Amino acid sequence: MGIKKNYYIIDFDSTFVKKEGLEVLAEVALEGNPKKMPILAQIKKITAAGMEGRLSFKESLSRRLRLIKANEYHVGQTADLIKNKITLSFWRNKNFIKKNGGRIYIISGAFRELITPTISLFNIAPNHILANNFIYNQNGEIVGCDEKNPLTQTGGKAKAVASLHLRGVVWAVGDGYTDYEIKKRGAADYFVAYTENVKRPSVVNNADFEVKNFNQLLNLFSN
Repeated sequence: MGIKKNYYIIDFDSTFVKKEGLEVLAEVALEGNPKKMPILAQIKKITAAGMEGRLSFKESLSRRLRLIKANEYHVGQTADLIKNKITLSFWRNKNFIKKNGGRIYIISGAFRELITPTISLFNIAPNHILANNFIYNQNGEIVGCDEKNPLTQTGGKAKAVASLHLRGVVWAVGDGYTDYEIKKRGAADYFVAYTENVKRPSVVNNADFEVKNFNQLLNLFSN
């Protein structure tokens, strides 16, 4: 038998980029709102509870969307801002990502509209991005997300990875509990806690490895 290929399942928010996409969207959509700061603080608390496994992803997502009240214009602005928030060591290793794009998948509970403009800079194919989708009303306002998408559900990332039927060694890389669930539910061989941007002790404690930057990640892949 030959050497098995490595496949890389990489989270987006707070891993590939420095920030949480919905928090950036909230900052844009709430501009001029006198209650902006307390709403942002509430959104951050909900995000943290979801990422640490204290709140189901579905509940975390629905609560944040209700608070943000954004539209298509805000989404476009946010996508442009996120392109300037790429994690430093990811950007420095852009050549590796481009070269291995066929074995890299971005699997995220974030939204495709916010992810694709950034990932396109790395020549990763659109069908290698598995993410949520906003639903808009006739006025272009976000009214929810596609709840038929498994990524809206608890354990959705594991289901998404399993659906790819990857034949090789699967590495799940991310900063949140939902990334750990990929390994926990048997869809990845290893879970790597990525802590360059944020370190969540409850996530690190469940990891096979912890890395603080992309170069440390490369060292793992090559061993």
